[in-house]
Amino acid sequence: VKHMYITTGVDAIYRDYLDKDKRMRLAEVTPAQLREMAASGQFPPGSMGPKVEAALYFLERGGEQAVICHPEALLEAFEGRAGTRILKETR
Repeated sequence: VKHMYITTGVDAIYRDYLDKDKRMRLAEVTPAQLREMAASGQFPPGSMGPKVEAALYFLERGGEQAVICHPEALLEAFEGRAGTRILKETR
């Protein structure tokens, strides 16, 4: 399995999600960027944290891409048009 899809109650990962004035949707992100965001407290337990951890775990063990999206956008996520794509390597 090279791709993993995680569905959740929001449409994507957001930078500064807890700060309503600085919400920025991330269409594509690297594991290094996610780790940096997690270290700065962007993903508290009970929010996006467990999903980010699962995606990173998958990528560290051979996965190529993880996508976090809303369940209703799963088809669009398969097509690369929805959610946040977490890529093992930058293009």
